[in-house]
Amino acid sequence: MRKCLAVLLVLGAVSVSQAVMLADFETGFDGFRATGPLASASTLSLSTKEGAVTSGSQCLKVDHKPNYWPLQWVAPSVPARLGKLSIDITCFAADWPTQPWTRFCEKIALQSDGAGGDWAEYTTTEANWIDRKTGASAAVDWGAWSGDMYRTVVIDISDYDLTGATYFQINFSFNCAEAGPYYLDNIHFVDEPANPYPPNNGVAIVGYDTELSWENATDSLNWVRVWFGTAPKPGETDPNKILTLETYKNLLDLIYFEENPGAASSCPMPPLSDGVKYVWVVDSDPNTYPIPFWTFTASANVPPKANAGPDQYLWLDGNASVAATLDGSGSTDDGQPGPLSYLWEQTAGPEVSIEDAESAIATVTLSELASQTEAGAAAPYVFRLTVSDGQFSSSDSVKVTLNSDSCRATIEAGGYYFYGDVTGPAGDGIRDCKVDMYDLAEVALNWLNCSNIFEPCD
Repeated sequence: MRKCLAVLLVLGAVSVSQAVMLADFETGFDGFRATGPLASASTLSLSTKEGAVTSGSQCLKVDHKPNYWPLQWVAPSVPARLGKLSIDITCFAADWPTQPWTRFCEKIALQSDGAGGDWAEYTTTEANWIDRKTGASAAVDWGAWSGDMYRTVVIDISDYDLTGATYFQINFSFNCAEAGPYYLDNIHFVDEPANPYPPNNGVAIVGYDTELSWENATDSLNWVRVWFGTAPKPGETDPNKILTLETYKNLLDLIYFEENPGAASSCPMPPLSDGVKYVWVVDSDPNTYPIPFWTFTASANVPPKANAGPDQYLWLDGNASVAATLDGSGSTDDGQPGPLSYLWEQTAGPEVSIEDAESAIATVTLSELASQTEAGAAAPYVFRLTVSDGQFSSSDSVKVTLNSDSCRATIEAGGYYFYGDVTGPAGDGIRDCKVDMYDLAEVALNWLNCSNIFEPCD
């Protein structure tokens, strides 16, 4: 068994469009350097060895004496973002005559002076490895040397925070009593489709959700395809490790094809069955590897819809306080899987107590005007209603504006006081915020004036 540890990843300037090559071995290997106490014994060179070249015509050959962190790559500039990194690694048994047990790409260490910290190690597992010859997932260990090794490793480093960084580099680990050469090629970011709906590991409603939608990795693709089907049952091939091109072709059905898709796409949702877990894949040109996929569970339960009622405008009119009724009885649900529950919460305005806060209809007593806005109007109290059917929830808010007099409240409600309020007791056209006989007399006078055919009227 070999006790060998080698971690090999490369990074560079990042683009948000297509899968980006991070190392161009056709022109050299800038950015790589040997490190550690035996750095002078290490050798980096370019190679055209058959089987090791997976992109272009050359690859990087790493041949060095054992060191735990013998190799380092320094980015020419700090990347705009990080994501999944993919790298092809090849080893030939003839280069390792003692055949010790070997682990390649088990660890990398990211280093910067940004918010992510000076040193952060990432450890790969079997889920990160693919056998390039078979497309199947592979162990981290090279194993008992049954022959040459052709592997692709993919590791997600998107959570490493480069905020404020002025430099970025990757350190590679290696630990072995005996060491032979290994070859690196096709090192790139995997830029995948994103923001699926239904959300990954989420829920789709039978008869309610009618589309699958997503953002494409680039808005200049030639085409996208969608593969769809039920998730494998226990004991079957599990795509939650690595879903390869051949795997999903066997598991799923091709349901959609679109040419020149743009930045986002959608397609009709296939028929769903309640309680069934589904998996779907967006395949694009150029292919990314491994193929991204998402899952969701179908449910016959339609989410409830909260309705907190229309905004309200209230006034004190000389009283110490006024009661406001919060009415959520307009909320709707299909009754599944259980009765609807209610919860009222205050989110703005002077703090008040909510009576019957867990009922459809609640009451609050308002006595203090909220702070005025820049325009001089009163700021509203805001109350949020959340309804839940036991599986899904929904929220809606209502604003309650309190004023000292009814005139101001009516103005804020969007009108000129009350309809029909045209004058006050003085008969001078100044509204008194009441509809009474004074208003009727004013209307009658105007009507009589307009009945004179010899004089114009307003």
